Amino acid sequence: MQEAFIRAIDNGHLSHAYLFEGAKGIGKAEMAKEIAKMLNCTKRKKGEPACGECEHCTRIEHGNFPDYIVVEPEGTTVKVDQIRTLKSQLTKTAMESSAIVCVIHAVDTLTQGAANSLLKFLEEPTGNIHFILLTEQLSKVLITIQSRCQIIRFQSNAGENIVATLKERGVLNATAQLLSQLTSNIDQAVEMLESESFGQIRQESWNWFVRVFTNRAMAFVTIQSQVMPLLATKADSELFLTLLQIYIRDALLVARGVEGAIIQSDKLATMKSFANHLTVSEWIKEHEKMTNAIAKVGANVGVQAVLEQWVLKIPK
Repeated sequence: MQEAFIRAIDNGHLSHAYLFEGAKGIGKAEMAKEIAKMLNCTKRKKGEPACGECEHCTRIEHGNFPDYIVVEPEGTTVKVDQIRTLKSQLTKTAMESSAIVCVIHAVDTLTQGAANSLLKFLEEPTGNIHFILLTEQLSKVLITIQSRCQIIRFQSNAGENIVATLKERGVLNATAQLLSQLTSNIDQAVEMLESESFGQIRQESWNWFVRVFTNRAMAFVTIQSQVMPLLATKADSELFLTLLQIYIRDALLVARGVEGAIIQSDKLATMKSFANHLTVSEWIKEHEKMTNAIAKVGANVGVQAVLEQWVLKIPK
């Protein structure tokens, strides 16, 4: 992967915004730092990585280079004030080099205000500023942010191993694929598979999702009577919403004609029947709203209110 970035830098083809996705500890932040070094190294030769020894490389390594800016969550989220501070820093030209590299960790935790503020930067790229956004969960990153970045996946074998292991045990491919999206730990995947509550939440989340697009009024009524009794904990609520988000993603892919990329392949026929109820842009907005819904529940907003608000605002 480093070689590809070397070529992009040498040929002047480095994108203004990248979104690095991958598991914790897989090397996303390290690669971002290496890109910053290569752009600012005073001794690097064409076709080679950064020297790692010049003053710029050394200062980037130790986090005290003004044109290498790192933003990390304050608490559990990246907040709008952090992005505003970043904006102030980025209005200046590069202080000691020809390129500013801005790395934002856990971009999936951006508050709505922070995300809107960041989008303005991404929509109006500046030649000497490069954004590198990091996430462990691409599905939780707003689609509008994803669409403005070049997505680079840092692959681990965890997901493939989970799918292969579960299929060896006779688990259907669609179920194995779903579990690989929910956890990177095989033991947890097996535990979820064997859990009665997981099975109930999975089934009701799908039933309710279909209800939303076939009988909106009934979907609203059954939130309290059928959904809420299953959601005993915050983890249950977050799981329910995450499953809804996966269904929305699949519907979006079907609406775009990319059926082979959906996770729940066993539900393709049903998905086709209502994917055209919304336009592609409307599905994108629903995905973003569900991302925000998950964040609200994580911040202790009641899941019933979140679901009621979501279903009432879906375009008819």
